[in-house]
Amino acid sequence: MKILILSILMSVFTSCGTMNKLSSRLSYNSYDLHGLKIEYSSNTSVKISKFKGGKQNGISTIYFSNGEKIIAKYKNGVVDGKKYFFNSNGELYKIEKYNFGQMTGFEFYTPPVFK
Repeated sequence: MKILILSILMSVFTSCGTMNKLSSRLSYNSYDLHGLKIEYSSNTSVKISKFKGGKQNGISTIYFSNGEKIIAKYKNGVVDGKKYFFNSNGELYKIEKYNFGQMTGFEFYTPPVFK
């Protein structure tokens, strides 16, 4: 039994939500979440995050079914750096700036108008 549990903790864990649809895919190293975490939500979004030592570290991307996307950098489980927001046309429309989880500023962008 211990070998089976250890084997699951050191590899990939997949959980199913309602109606046996995949809701997340997780990787573990020892007892900590480590590697990619892929979450599928009911509002048809997909979130791909990187974890190290049980905490979110690195780039996290959320894809929405309408084409919108959010990209953020995490360090030790909190947003640290810039968080980018893209509209359904792939155009950057907002950047939020964070310092260890605290928002320190933001910028809005308007897409160019062509005549």
